[in-house]
Amino acid sequence: MDTCRVPAWVFLVLVWHGGCLASQFPTQLMIKEWVDQMQKELVTLADTATGGMSLTQIFRRNQHLYSVEQNDAEELVARAARNIEQLLRKRSAALKKLAAAAEQFQLDHTWKDEFEDDEISYYNSKDNLDANETEGKKYRLRPDFKEDASFRRLTDHNHTAVHIPTDIYDGCDRKWEVMSQQRLGGTAELSEPLSTALSLLGNRLAPRLRTSHLQSPHTQGQG
Repeated sequence: MDTCRVPAWVFLVLVWHGGCLASQFPTQLMIKEWVDQMQKELVTLADTATGGMSLTQIFRRNQHLYSVEQNDAEELVARAARNIEQLLRKRSAALKKLAAAAEQFQLDHTWKDEFEDDEISYYNSKDNLDANETEGKKYRLRPDFKEDASFRRLTDHNHTAVHIPTDIYDGCDRKWEVMSQQRLGGTAELSEPLSTALSLLGNRLAPRLRTSHLQSPHTQGQG
């Protein structure tokens, strides 16, 4: 009798131990139930946080206050094209005036050529980023910035600097051509005004302007 009881006892222990191990590793069905429950709770939480159900009720309750109409897609695109073209036309006209004034100012100004080309290092607005790049220059310009009530920032009245965006200065025509083809489908009506403005700055104004000893204020701060 005793010899038969020992195997039975061992069998019961093994069955109990196996049940404990099985409870530690959830089955695929249990995991699926957890996922479904989490999904329901997340949807409920999102509706509660955003007030989605309340918005739906408000929308339906006030249907008498509005009407739903179908938009004319072609008219919307045409209107947007006209607005963009008008904006670019104004920008182009402003850039032409700026270029003409800058070129005339350059012609009227007497340049000082007492220094060699590489003898002087002009003011760099990114000095604090590249502090050691021109530190050894003998005639390095260091603007004397002081508070100015008119500009409401630090200003130097003895020097000026010309800021030319690199996208305009370097390869502007090709960049606009690629951009217009990729984003605007090469629309001639939209590309002509901006292309003209970029060409004006990139090919005429930028190479001829340089930092010089001018009697006009140069401000430090927003560039």
